[in-house]
Formats: sequence, C-alpha cells, structure tokens
Amino acid sequence: MISVVLAAAAALQEPVFAPDLAEWNARDAEGRWILIERETLANGWRNVEPMVAFLEQRRELELLEWLCLYTRTEGHLERFASALARLDAPQWARAVEWNLRNRDSHTAESARAAFQQGPLGRVVDWLVRHREDGLHPSTQAFLDAVRNVELEDSGPWLAPWKEAEVLSHLAAEAPVHDFGERRRADPGAVYVHQIERELRAVAHVGSYGEPWLGRLLALTDHERPEVRSLAWIALGQAVRGDVGEDRLGPARFLAAIDDEREDARVRRAALMALSQRADWDPRAWLELHRIALEPDHAAWATAVDRLRDVGDEFTLEQLLALRPRLEVWERGDADGAVRGIRERAARFGIAASNVVQALERTAWSDITCCALEAPRKEWTTRYFTAHRDDMGVQEALREAAAAYVAPAELQPRREAQEPRFADFDRRLREWAKLLGAR
Repeated sequence: MISVVLAAAAALQEPVFAPDLAEWNARDAEGRWILIERETLANGWRNVEPMVAFLEQRRELELLEWLCLYTRTEGHLERFASALARLDAPQWARAVEWNLRNRDSHTAESARAAFQQGPLGRVVDWLVRHREDGLHPSTQAFLDAVRNVELEDSGPWLAPWKEAEVLSHLAAEAPVHDFGERRRADPGAVYVHQIERELRAVAHVGSYGEPWLGRLLALTDHERPEVRSLAWIALGQAVRGDVGEDRLGPARFLAAIDDEREDARVRRAALMALSQRADWDPRAWLELHRIALEPDHAAWATAVDRLRDVGDEFTLEQLLALRPRLEVWERGDADGAVRGIRERAARFGIAASNVVQALERTAWSDITCCALEAPRKEWTTRYFTAHRDDMGVQEALREAAAAYVAPAELQPRREAQEPRFADFDRRLREWAKLLGAR
C-alpha cells in the first residue's frame, strides 16, 4: 500500500506539459503564448523539458523563438535554441545571435557556445552575409574572434533581428488591450502581454538608448495602470550608467511613488524600480527609508521588503524603533526585513564593509537636511567610533578624506535642480576626516 501511495505521489510530481489539444489548436500563436505564460507563472520552469518537447514535436518554431527572445527568466536559452537547431529552423541563427548581447552572462555564454558548437562554417557565412547591415558589437566581437573556418552556405537562415522588430509593439500607438479569454489576436491589435514580453527583452539586452528610453518613459504615463507598472519595472532594470540623471533621476520615480491619485500597483512598481538604484544612489536609499517609516504609504510594504536586501545597521535600528507603532498585521513585514538585515550583518559588517557607500548616504542626508538627517548623523558617529580599531575601516576613511570624488552618475546633481550637491564631495571628505580622527 505504501509503495502504491509513493508511486502515485511521484507521478503527481512528474514534470508535465499537456494542454488540451483541441484548445491548443483553436488558438493562434498569441493565444498559445498565453498558455505558456500561464504555465510558467503557475509552475515556474519545473515543466520546461516536457514543454519544449511538446513544442518541438508540433514544430512550433515561432513560439520556440519567442522563448529565446522573451523568456521570463534566464538560464534556459540552451533548451529553446537546441530545439530550434534540431528542427533545422530558419529562425535558429537569429534567435541565438540576439542573445549574444544578453546581459545575463550565462545566457550570452550559451549563445556563444551554440554558435561555436553548431555548424560554425554556416554561422560565419551567415554573419558575413549580413555584416553590411550592421552587426551588434557583441556579434561583431564573436565574428572577429573566429579564425580559420571554412565557410558553408547558410542557406535559408533568416536575417538577424533588428531592435525595432523585436520591440515593435513598444512603438505602436494603437490602444492596448487585455487579451483576456480570447483565443486569437485581432488583426492590428496590441495587447498587454505583448508590451510585457518586449519590456522583458529591453531589460535582458539593455536597450535603454533612444528611441526605447523615450518610449519606456512614455509608457509610464499610459492610460492603463498595468502598462505603467510594467514600464516602471523595466526602467528599474537599467543598470548603473544606462540612463543619464537628466532623463531618469530619483525625482521622476518619486513623482509616481508619492502621487496619491496614482494606482497603488503603479506606486509599488515605481518604488521597486527606484530601489534598484539604492546601492549607488544615496537619495534613492534614503527615500526607501522615508517610505518604510510611513506605514500608511501605499508602497510601504514594498519599501520594507527591499530594505531586507539593501538596508544596513542603521536601517535595523529604524525598523526596530518603528515596530511598536505598527499594526499586528504589519509587523510580519518589518520582522522579515529585520531578520534579513541581521543575517547579512552577522556574516559581515554591512556599513564597515562599504565605508564610502555609508558616508555617501550620511553626507547626502546632511546636505539635503532630510528627515533622517539627525538620526543618520548620530548613528554614523556612533557606528564608526565603535569601529575605530578596524584597520580596513580606518584605511577606507583615510582614502575618502584625501581623495573622494562623487561618481559620474551623481555629478549632474551639481546642476540647478540640486544646487546643494555642489558641497557633496567636500562634506563627505569632512565626515571621513572627522571619523578617522576619533
């Protein structure tokens, strides 16, 4: 009996992807994509192997390529591209080439390996054929590194993707609809899920230059709140240096975060996006704390959750002081953040391991006279006094006192919109000198 139960349990856990064939056949590519999205949202990629096998068996070339271009998570390009290769799909080369520019190093390496291990002579022939159209720098670098390969006719492989093709729906001016329970897309219609998957592609390959940045910013003002939320999340994936302060500074995020007329989902998405800058932008980090100390704010829980990952020992004190003011159902969020920060602090002193970062946050609170100025300055003095015997801390303080210059991403705040920032470098060096002398 026990063996029967165990066998049944094992069967239940066996990965499976088996949509109703009548339902599948009644749908077009967009309708089938919705089924794939529902599967991955419900089960993650637990069923990826049977899903790929299902798509391969039915020669769903378009869907397999979309999975290469718009995958919800990294790490599966090899599976999708290999299926296209086994089917000798004309899309294979362009799907792999697109991923040479992927910011996830494992995905980009999978793309390079696919080209290297595939019919390299055909790959090089295909790249040379399309070189005059302008190859992406990552693709050109791959081609430049290839030596002594005998060319083979690449035949019917389709031309490399252009960004305007992969991201075509982001340029559309048509209204955006919810696909809902449709099975097929209406001709010329644009749907929320199309916007979502193309925004994922923007983040995957870092397409934050124009015209895409302008289009993402425009989507933050879209009439549909779910589109505005998706645009903020995509903007939050821009890495340090992608977007200039003049186009996307903290003030733009905060206009949405603090707008009480805005949909709460959008405010939370904008806060999540702002939090991605907290490691290097002191204002973003301090604004997270301001919102985390306002339990009535629509984005409060999001701010607290993000501080679990980006907060320091100062954050810990602030959250512990806040706890008595919280409702019972709110304390779980704060307690989770406290546990996360304590675990990180137990492994390494957070501020002591990031002295300049800590001083940037203190200097910013100092020159802007923000609400956290007094507690942050008091904590900084107390914390670094307690670490006066830490040689690594002292060395970092000496270096900052002698030569600190604000990073390039923060320099534009010297302009009129942030006039007090002109004193930022000097104020930080003064802090470093003061703390180092104790």
